[in-house]
Order: sequence, then C-alpha cells, then structure tokens
Amino acid sequence: MLHKYELEKLFSSDKSSPLFPVLANMYYEQKLYKYSVKVCRMGLNKDPDNVQGMYILSKTLLIQGHIQDAEIILKKILQKCPNHLYSSLLLIYVYEELKRDRKIIQSQIKKMYQFYPLHDKIIKYYEQYCNPLESSTELKARAKRPQMKPVQFNYNPKLATITMYKLLYSQKEYREALTILQILALKPKHKKFAHLEIEKINKKLEGS
Repeated sequence: MLHKYELEKLFSSDKSSPLFPVLANMYYEQKLYKYSVKVCRMGLNKDPDNVQGMYILSKTLLIQGHIQDAEIILKKILQKCPNHLYSSLLLIYVYEELKRDRKIIQSQIKKMYQFYPLHDKIIKYYEQYCNPLESSTELKARAKRPQMKPVQFNYNPKLATITMYKLLYSQKEYREALTILQILALKPKHKKFAHLEIEKINKKLEGS
C-alpha cells in the first residue's frame, strides 16, 4: 500500500491518476473532509465515471451535511452500478433524512432485496417498509434460493490495480473487489495473485 505522501505526489503530477479514490479515502479516514472532497472533484473531472471516487465523494459530502448533493451522486452511482450495496444503503438513509415519499424508499429497498436477500440491514428495511408482517426469519428462509447472476461493474481497466483491490476489500465491497481481480487475472504479472484472492473473495461472498 502506498503511503499518503506518495499518493499526494502522484496525484499532484497527474490529476487523471486512477488512484485518486485511494488518496481521497485516506483524507476521509483522517477526517480531512475538505481535502477528500477536493481530490474527488478534481479526479472526477478527469474520470467522471469513476464509481469509487463518486462513492467517497458522496459519503464525504454526507458527513459534511450536504445531504441533497450526496443524494444526487448516489443516484448516479446506482444508475451505473445498480447493485452497489453501500451506495444503496446510504441512499436509503438519505431518503429517510430528507423525508422522501415512502414509495420511493420502498422502490429502492425492493431493488436491493433482489440482489441481497440475506443481508441483515436490507432485511430490516424490507420488514419496516415493504412487508412488516413477515419476520426476518421468514424472509431469510424464503430468500434461500439460487442467486441471480451479479451485475458486472464497468471499470476502466486502468483502475484495476492491486491497491484499488485492497481498498475495496478493506471496505468489504467484495463484489466490486472481485471485478477488479477478474481484470487483474488477465494480466500475466498479476495472474497468480488474482486467482488466489478470487478464491478468498468467493468464500466471503458465499458466507455473506
């Protein structure tokens, strides 16, 4: 993992570097939200479809109190990646904070329930908004059926780095991390590493 000063040096010399979400996330974790937002905006100006950069920007704006701005970005993420779990959970929270129409909240929860029928937080939301009479035990029992094929994330191949994979893994965004590994597996120098990590990720997904 690159140190912050190394990432700052790389980013200062190349604002289009696909590593900008890593630097922005470091600022976020250190509560340097102003710098996190600045890096995200500059990076997204060069790479507007960078989902990870958009996600970090949205959660940083949210913690700064810019809820409506975060809502706009979260919607854009889910247009590109409909099964982005953490963005969806944040969006549901935002909808509640902004007191959006109950039908809007229900619609988002139902979409995510199709992707993550066994996820505890999604189940709780589903019980609260969609089917209050059905218990979590009943929902989990009903959900134990063959899972739909996950939607593939459209990543810029330049973004598929071991550093980005480790960032996604540390945030428990295993499906996106798996997509990065699938791209890395096509590169001879990363093939062995990718295949070993794919086995680890698959175990995580099976247990989720």
